[in-house]
Amino acid sequence: MFKGIVKLLLILNSNQKPVQIAGAAAMGLLLAFIPAGNLLWIFLFILFLLIRINRAVGLLFLLIFRLFAPFYDPLLDRIGYALLTMEKLVPIWTDLYNIPLVPFTSFNNSLVLGGFLAGLILFIPVMLLFSLLVNLYRKKLVPLWYKSKIYGKLKTLPWFRKLTGAFSMGARAVRAGRS
Repeated sequence: MFKGIVKLLLILNSNQKPVQIAGAAAMGLLLAFIPAGNLLWIFLFILFLLIRINRAVGLLFLLIFRLFAPFYDPLLDRIGYALLTMEKLVPIWTDLYNIPLVPFTSFNNSLVLGGFLAGLILFIPVMLLFSLLVNLYRKKLVPLWYKSKIYGKLKTLPWFRKLTGAFSMGARAVRAGRS
């Protein structure tokens, strides 16, 4: 667990742009909202692998959001069902279903459609929120921690050197203005 915390701190303190870390969190949310095993999920996962984001953070948030799926799945199912049964949209769903390969996206599954729509709606707010949090962490928390008395005492301990490296990288990035 200690290694995991150190790796997360290294990612947060790396010279990656906050939008790359935030984009990974938002992609993880989108992938977690859609049940796996259909062409839509596979396409989004390939996109996740191709775009320039931190994949480790994306997979971490995919796992975290997927753990909470039993809580939000009923709501996503209701959203998808409402869209699929809306009379004005039925001709669109019928036309889409008749296009080759489109049925393999499972868009006609209420959970897939509801999860995709919710993921798209939440994508930008989640990205903005995590970008703000990474910036706050880099600009406020890292310098405070670096100046604290606790840090001064802990940095003399041998096991703390790995953690110290993670924070010092963040402090250098903040000083260089790369955050």
